[in-house]
Amino acid sequence: MEAACVKPCFVGIDVSKDTLDIYLLPQQKHWRVENRFYGNLCKRLALYNPQLIVLEPTGGYEMPLYKALVEAGFQVSRENPLQIHHYRKSQGKWGKTDRSDAQTIAAYAQAHKETIETRAVEIEQEELRRLIARRSDLVKMQTMEKNRSQAPECDTILKDSCQRTLRFLEKEIGVLDEAIKAKVLTRKEWRLRSRLLQSVPGIAETSARTLVGCLPELGKLGNKQIAALAGVAPYPNKSGLFSGNSHIYGGRNSVRACLYMVILSAINHNPIIRNFYKLLVKRGKPKKVALVACMHKLLRIVNAMLKYSKSFQSQPIPA
Repeated sequence: MEAACVKPCFVGIDVSKDTLDIYLLPQQKHWRVENRFYGNLCKRLALYNPQLIVLEPTGGYEMPLYKALVEAGFQVSRENPLQIHHYRKSQGKWGKTDRSDAQTIAAYAQAHKETIETRAVEIEQEELRRLIARRSDLVKMQTMEKNRSQAPECDTILKDSCQRTLRFLEKEIGVLDEAIKAKVLTRKEWRLRSRLLQSVPGIAETSARTLVGCLPELGKLGNKQIAALAGVAPYPNKSGLFSGNSHIYGGRNSVRACLYMVILSAINHNPIIRNFYKLLVKRGKPKKVALVACMHKLLRIVNAMLKYSKSFQSQPIPA
């Protein structure tokens, strides 16, 4: 039986479909268990008094473990895999095994303990996000099937097959729409946020729910942070005498795609966004650049709206 450890430690867990690799620092202990039945794992970790446990998102395989650790009272964080990847490279580590991955995650937790947020990602929020992600997948499949059905080589048999698939996909999307709607209605905060977002010309019900589910930080963070999370923050491209165009990258693809569709509607129906878009184009900005700038501006507006719990106004809320 392992003795209880008084000194706090940092835990990195590498999650795969079937197994968990656990590494503790500074104890330098490692063990592997099956990715199920977390009771014994929580009891064993409690003996070491972990100050922080970090895991990477792994296609959802980490969520049951994450939930169990949160319910057991541990301070847990799901960190961006890209950040841990860059940390590994900065340490000169090029080899990759499950054990070394767990060790790297633990070292990352120890090195960034002051900046890592241990606020628990709500399980219900993750469930809503997954429903929205599944709906997005089906919509993409629906678009592909529509394109196939209109291809020149699509004969009668192939076209009938596409139509059957499209009917099935339409039904499944409808089922998910109802599930997402029911999920949003279960929480007062989500209902309020969805209602406020839908007060913005250009943001329909589906888009509002996507923002509620995939960008819960709206109204809780500053404009620069929100823009970075949404993937619409412009990053400079300069070095020495060279000065290139700024570019956007990173962020959450689902949110950026949602904002893009919203803007296509907003430039026709939202007076603030329409006037801003026309002004940028008049100044000679390429249309795609103007669209991204409008996405950034709309995001600032809705961020301020949710911060102060205000509906959309023809004059923008100071952001």
